[in-house]
Amino acid sequence: MNFIVRTIKKFFFFFKKREIIIVEKHSASEIQKISFAYHILVIGGMALLLLGMSYGGVYGAFFLDKFHAVQENHFKTALDYAATGKIKEAKTAYDQAAKIQMLMEAVSSGHAHLTIFGLIGLALAINVNKLKIKEKWKNIAAMALITGGLILPIGVVLQPLVNKTLGKVVSIIGGLSVMSSIAVYILGMIIPKFSHLELEDLKLRDTLTIGAIAGIIGTVVMHLLSMLWKWLGLIKISTLQVAATLFLSWDQVNTPIGYIVGAASHLMIGAAGGVILAYFIRFSGKDYYWLKGLALSGFMLLAGMGFVMRILKIAPQMGNDGLTTLLHIISYMVYGLVSAYIIAKYSNFVRAK
Repeated sequence: MNFIVRTIKKFFFFFKKREIIIVEKHSASEIQKISFAYHILVIGGMALLLLGMSYGGVYGAFFLDKFHAVQENHFKTALDYAATGKIKEAKTAYDQAAKIQMLMEAVSSGHAHLTIFGLIGLALAINVNKLKIKEKWKNIAAMALITGGLILPIGVVLQPLVNKTLGKVVSIIGGLSVMSSIAVYILGMIIPKFSHLELEDLKLRDTLTIGAIAGIIGTVVMHLLSMLWKWLGLIKISTLQVAATLFLSWDQVNTPIGYIVGAASHLMIGAAGGVILAYFIRFSGKDYYWLKGLALSGFMLLAGMGFVMRILKIAPQMGNDGLTTLLHIISYMVYGLVSAYIIAKYSNFVRAK
């Protein structure tokens, strides 16, 4: 009887020990699979979250009441001047109160941005190991997210404190870093859907089709960039509004129908440009495709902004503001580069001889 009990105990001990070994091996394997981007996102996300909370706590405890007191004093001064008929002095005091309000909003939004980007980093860390992209791109995207999440709030605070233009430039750099990071992770989620296909299976042989698709995608990227410029207050008119003015008067541009007309015309013009570029690359070859994309953007820039807009006398905001024109030129260049990359990467036509 004792022999049987000892045998059963040895039997269970053997399988228990084997289970522990398997679990330990599995755990070691899982540890090896953890991406370095996971550590970047977790540590960086926690740092941004902690920084945002600390920053908000210090601001709320030591500065918020002082800002309110100063603003209230300016308002009282403005009212006193207005009551005595000193309109100019009243306006000056009111402008000072408005500046305090802008400063408080900027400081508050800086705290909010830090906290949000920290939470985004922690959320992405949960599934970053499952993304089917190269480790290098995971790490770059993680660094871009955390760095951009820190830089963008700094730019927002710099605008009222130091220099508005400098603050906007810093905000743009931070915003582009965050957008690029999110784009990489979105690709990492989409790629597994096509992982069973080879690149050759995804390539298109029809020149017109690949050109139209590339032009449309390039136009969407161009418009997103234009929306960023507009949101930051750097441009007076967006690319969508410019496209709408080709067919509508200005009072119709910012209506729901105006947005639809602008989007449709913008996409069609972008698709047409993509087709032109696709045929050009087909007959000239894919070498230096990026340079050919820039050539297309230059052609469309001169034809559209330099010729058509002047003939039709539309969007005078472009000619009256140098920064608006410059940023539209940059948006056109991005359109050309994106379109050319897609055509070169996903087309299967051969070089004409």
